[in-house]
Amino acid sequence: MQKYLISAIVAATALSAAPASAATVLSWTDAQIGVANQVDFNGIVGGVVTAGLTGQVTYTLQSIGGGGDTWVFGYSVLNTSSAPIDASRISIFGFDVTPDILSSTSTGTYDTWSSGNVAQLGFREACYSAVNCGGGAGVGALLGGPALTGTFSLVFAADQTSLSLENLFVRYQSINSEALGLNGGSGAGVPTTVVPEPATWAMMIIGFGAAGAMIRRARREKLAVI
Repeated sequence: MQKYLISAIVAATALSAAPASAATVLSWTDAQIGVANQVDFNGIVGGVVTAGLTGQVTYTLQSIGGGGDTWVFGYSVLNTSSAPIDASRISIFGFDVTPDILSSTSTGTYDTWSSGNVAQLGFREACYSAVNCGGGAGVGALLGGPALTGTFSLVFAADQTSLSLENLFVRYQSINSEALGLNGGSGAGVPTTVVPEPATWAMMIIGFGAAGAMIRRARREKLAVI
C-alpha cells in the first residue's frame, strides 16, 4: 500500500511541473498580483516543426482595476532562435481568454490589439502586434536582439476573480536560413515548456519530502520485524 502511495505522490509532483504543450493554459486569480509565467515556444513552418526557430514570452499580472473588470499584464518577448536559423522576427504574440474579453489595449512594440485568423493556427481572440493578426510592419523581437517589453490590459463585461490564457502562440516572420532554404519565410509557434512558479517548486519539495519520509518509515518497520 505504501509503495503505491509513494508512487502516487511522485507522479503528482512530477505532473505539476510537466512540460507544457500546445494546450497550455495559464491561470491567475485576483490574489496573484506579481505572479509571472515564462513560456517557451517552438517554430512551425509549413506545418513542420523547424529546428532552431524558437521564442519566449513572459506574462506577469501587474494590477487589477475597475473593481475586477480590467486586468493588466506586463509582457516580455524574447527571440531565442539559433542555428540553423540565420535571422527571424517575432511579429505577434497572443492567445484566447477565458472568460471572453470585451476589448484590450497594449503598449510597447506590440501596441495594437486585434482578433482574427493566425496563419497555420486559426482564430485567436487576442493578437498583439504593430498591425493585426496577420503581422507585418517589419517590427518585432529579432534573433540576437533584446527582449521587447510592454503591457496589455484585458477588459471584461463584469468583475472577475480569475482568468485563463489559452491557445498561446507567437508568429515569426523574416525567417532566413541558408541551411534550410528559407528566405523571408514565416511561421508560427506553440508552447513547449513553462518555467515552474515558486509554488510549484514548493509542491514538488513537499511531495518528495513526504515520499522520503514514508520510505524511511517503511525501512524502520521492516527492520523491526526482522
